[in-house]
This record gives sequence, structure tokens and C-alpha cells, in this order.
Amino acid sequence: EVKITGTLGEGVERLLVEGDANSLRIEVRYPEGGGGWFGWGGGDNGAEPSVLEVSIPAQAQLTVDSVSADVDITGVGGSRLSVDSVSGDVAVRGARTGQARFDTVSGDLDLDLASRNTRVDTVSGDVVLKGALQGEVSLDSVSGNATVTAGALDELSLSTVSGDGRMQASLA
Repeated sequence: EVKITGTLGEGVERLLVEGDANSLRIEVRYPEGGGGWFGWGGGDNGAEPSVLEVSIPAQAQLTVDSVSADVDITGVGGSRLSVDSVSGDVAVRGARTGQARFDTVSGDLDLDLASRNTRVDTVSGDVVLKGALQGEVSLDSVSGNATVTAGALDELSLSTVSGDGRMQASLA
């Protein structure tokens, strides 16, 4: 069972919900050419943004694709968590997953999760990655500070081009 609540922002054409018992797609649709960074949809143009709260089964896999919106995830527990974000902060609390993947262009990431394998790739923004991390952890940042705090890992990779990198972990 999936529950969707919230408000749609100014200029939204419709809320698209489609799928079946195995997969569900939820999309905020703007008029052709009206969404995104410079169109309707909030952001710097003063319009109210869309705010959705989606409750999913605890063990569901979750994939989030976001443009010009903050993403806040609490308590998911499926085998895979994937977030792809352009221009928005990403916060994760209490997620328990086998594999976590985060790809962002701009915005801060505040990630507190339990994951066997975690990969973070970001262009701009600070990253804080902590929690019950295991297996392999990889964090690549072009611009921004990066901090990783983890327990026993098999492999840890932290790379920054312009920013401070800090890690605290032990290798198994």
C-alpha cells in the first residue's frame, strides 16, 4: 500500500500516478516547457513549490529522480535506495538497505543510513555520510567538503577536487 499526501505547487499541470503491484511511478507534471529551473515549480521565481509525502512499504526498493527540489527520506528498508538529484538538498534518516546510490549536481547531502554498499557522486555541495555502513563505500566530490564516518568496511574510497575530505572508519 502506498499513501500520497501533500500539495501541488503553482503551475502544476497534474500529478501522474501509474504502475502496478510491482512498480509505481509518481511524477509532478508541469506544462510543456514550464517546469524545471526557470519555469513554474517554485525555486527563485517566488511560486510555491510542490510538497509531496509518500509512504511506501518498509521493504520496498526506492528510486527518486528530482530536479529543483529537496529530497527527505526516512526509514526505508528495501534492498536498494537510489537518489538522482539536480539542484536540491538530500537528507536520509534511518534507511536500511543493501545498496545505496546517490548522484547529485548541486545541494548538500546529509546521509545517515545502514547499507552494505554505498556510492555517492556529487558535483557541488557538502556531504556528510555516516551510519552503520559496511562493505564498500565510495564518495567522489568535485566541489564541497566531504565527511565519512563508518565502522568496519571492506573498502573506502574518498575523493575531492576542491574541498576538505575527512574520514573515520576501520577496514575489516
